[in-house]
Parts: sequence; structure tokens; C-alpha cells
Amino acid sequence: MINITIIGLGPLGTSIGFALKKYCNNIGEIIGYDLSNKNQDYAKKNQAIDKTEWNIKNAVSQSDLIFICVPTGKVYEVINDISDATKSKAIICDTSNAKRACINWVDKLFVNDVSYIGINPLTSASLKTQDDSSPDAFFGAKCAVILGNKATKDSIEIITNIIESFGSNLLFMDPDEHDSFAVATSTLPSIIASAMINAVSESPAWPEISNFVGTNFDSSTISASFDPASTQGAALVNPDLLIHWIDQVQTHLSDMKESLSDIDDRHSHEGKLADSLVNAWEQRLRLEIGVADSREEKYKREPLPSSSESMMGLFFGNKVASAMTNKNEKHEDNKYDRRKLR
Repeated sequence: MINITIIGLGPLGTSIGFALKKYCNNIGEIIGYDLSNKNQDYAKKNQAIDKTEWNIKNAVSQSDLIFICVPTGKVYEVINDISDATKSKAIICDTSNAKRACINWVDKLFVNDVSYIGINPLTSASLKTQDDSSPDAFFGAKCAVILGNKATKDSIEIITNIIESFGSNLLFMDPDEHDSFAVATSTLPSIIASAMINAVSESPAWPEISNFVGTNFDSSTISASFDPASTQGAALVNPDLLIHWIDQVQTHLSDMKESLSDIDDRHSHEGKLADSLVNAWEQRLRLEIGVADSREEKYKREPLPSSSESMMGLFFGNKVASAMTNKNEKHEDNKYDRRKLR
């Protein structure tokens, strides 16, 4: 029986508690900790946890597995607070977008030997409030798994068994690769949305412009409404990666600006502007129909190892399989008809 602590009882942490209760065997006591009394009370009342603890050090002192489910910008504070209270051989498992930093913090701060294994549940479930929490939030979704420098065979087996019991598919990743992908799809959209709404709202005509705001502008800037502290916190731990992706966006914007300045190009259905718009349309469609990971030959890259693949082979034997195992190829028509541009 393993005792577990969940730090951060938002919708994700509460969903993990529900899933542990519903799907996992050999689970002992589940302790919940959150700075919000409301979150703690909700999780306890709805039996996502067995008990609450108001002192974070007491919350982890007897636990074998500690889930850290707080915003990325708060992870260091939590790790620092529990570093001298966690027992030897405990497993530290965070859900943030900052795996590189977490590995470094755990190695430097913890007094006792612990195993760090970061996870990132890539669930499509809408988890905006605690009321959205569900034991089935992770079913059928991929879950990124990032191994720390001192992760033991036993700790890896415990985490992989838990994730698979949730109905998730394991996706083992390098911390640099994980953080880059997470920044591109999580932090970057908030940065771009903020830049867009700032650029337009700073116009003297904004009071009049705001009357024209519709679905396009609203959907493009929705992530600017996320808590600025969370966005800044995520940016602070991976600034180099965020700068890289901002540079990529700026390159595309510069190319489109150049095309717009060229009268021939902007009118051509085979020009750079058309190419950019068509490529974006096709890539967005591929994402929507679920074939974004089946790229054309020019974009081919080695597939990421998944459960029971090469990284696990280091610990459980040499089971090497394709990350696309048992995945059916989809052959939807995802090419734009350029005749519409003529």
C-alpha cells in the first residue's frame, strides 16, 4: 500500500484523486493540500481525497508518492517547501510544463534521496473548475512521462501502472523536448493573444473597434484572459524556449508582411502569401481530424517512444515498438483546393 499526497486540488489534482480512488489498487491514504479552503473542502466532501492537511510539510512527511499539481510558476516554491520533509525513496511527480527546471530543483534541494518523474496528462477534457473534475478525465489520452536523473525502476513501475490504470497511453519524452512542445502549445498562445489585444486596444479608435469584435478576434485572444501570474510564471522557467517560438512566429509574420508589400505576390494564388495561408489551413485541418502526427515526407522525424518502448527498455527489457502501435492510418482529404484562390 502506498500513501499519496496531492498538492494543488484544482480540477487536475482533484481529477487525479478521483482516478486513484476509482482505478488503482494498493493505494493507502490520500492526503490533499491546497491553499484554498474551498478546494480542500470540495475534494474531501466528494471523496477525491481521504483527509486534508493544513501544513504542507506534514502533508508529505509520510507519503510515498507526492503529486504536485500547481501552476508552473508555483512549483519551485512547493518543491523548496517540502524538500526537507519528504521521506527517503519517495516519488515526486509534478504536472507542470517545466520538467527541465523541476529535475534540477529536485536534485539540488531534497535532503533525502527521492525519485523525480514528471508527467503531463495531455487530456482533451475540459478541466476549468473543480466541478469539471472526473476520474475519467485521462481515459484514452496520452500522458507525457519525463524521468529524472535518479528515478528508480520501482518508482517508474509505480507511476506507469497508475497512469495506465487511468486509461492513458504513456509517452516517454526528453525534458527539453517536452518543455519546448509544452511552451509552443500552452505559453506561446497566451503571449501572442496578449500582443494581439494590446496592439489593437492601444489604438485611439479602440472604443469604436471593440464594436466589431466577433468570433475571430474573440477566439484568437481568449488565452489573454488567463491569469497573468500563471502565464508569467510559465514564461520565467522556460524563457529560452519561449523566445525560440516567438522568433518562429515573427519570421512567419515578417514573410507575410513582405508578401503583402509585393503587389504581384499578394495577388498570386501560387505566391508566398497564398502558400502561407494554404499551409496554415491544411495543418489546422490535419490537427482537427487527428492526423497532425502523420506528416508529409519532408517533415518526417523519428517517432517518440511510448509505453513499453525504448526508454522503458532501460528498466524492463528491450521492448521496442513504434509510437504509432495499433494506431490506424487515417486518409482524409486534407489538401486545400487552390482553385478557390483564383
